Amino acid sequence: MSGEKYTQVRLQRERQEKLNLLQSLQSLQSESAALQKQWTDQINGMSEGLRSTFDTEVAASRQWLHGTTPVDTYSMDHSLDDLRQTQRRQEQVTNSGRTCLRNLQLALTQKADAIGRAVAEQRVAITQDEPIGESPIPSQEETLLDALKRLRELGTFSKIDDPVAWQREIRKDRPILGRD
Repeated sequence: MSGEKYTQVRLQRERQEKLNLLQSLQSLQSESAALQKQWTDQINGMSEGLRSTFDTEVAASRQWLHGTTPVDTYSMDHSLDDLRQTQRRQEQVTNSGRTCLRNLQLALTQKADAIGRAVAEQRVAITQDEPIGESPIPSQEETLLDALKRLRELGTFSKIDDPVAWQREIRKDRPILGRD
């Protein structure tokens, strides 16, 4: 292969790699923007009480949100190394956003499950006419029902069509030999 042809092939490969990196950057930016919107909608829909209950998760998410900076407009004029470095940085930001949102949703889900179980246990005990260790004060039951109502109003779980599939996706267990 002549030197000129080799240079043309190398330049063509570099252009293709730059194009792929730019497309990847654009995709990652779009995903980060969607994650930011989901987070903002979730937080804005929460009552102040829920925000304080999940203060740790909200703080971690806020830190991620404030730490995200839009990636400068990159083009084919930028060096391949700059594009690679920017892509790695954007992947880290996007992965961090996914984790923050997943942790917030998981915390909300677990809290709602705990509240639901407590209410269900109280109702089962009442319907069976069995004495309850300490009879619940009406305000406790109302508080639990109000919390469930707030979660329902927030639509926290409305986008989850199949809870089992959603849990599998959230948990992402490591594969174990001999199991699916």
